[in-house]
Amino acid sequence: MPNFPEASEQLVSRKALASRWHCSRETIKRRTREGWLHPVRFNQRLIRYPLSEIIRIEKEALGGAPIFSKLRLSPPAVGFQQFLASQGGSGK
Repeated sequence: MPNFPEASEQLVSRKALASRWHCSRETIKRRTREGWLHPVRFNQRLIRYPLSEIIRIEKEALGGAPIFSKLRLSPPAVGFQQFLASQGGSGK
């Protein structure tokens, strides 16, 4: 039986998720096969990922959980100033 999301759940395409995580679509497919991601399958070709799950994974990665190192993905992009601030730089 298909795992349909809640009516208010936002869904993200594989392409958009790969762009968000700076990886290839093949990496997203591989992580799905490995069980790290749980897509919603509407049919054989239409596959989407719940935004709530994506955000949970990102929060775990930013909170120091080892999930991104296990997935071998880059964390989501942040603005340059935010990046510098997180590294202790001033950006000037």
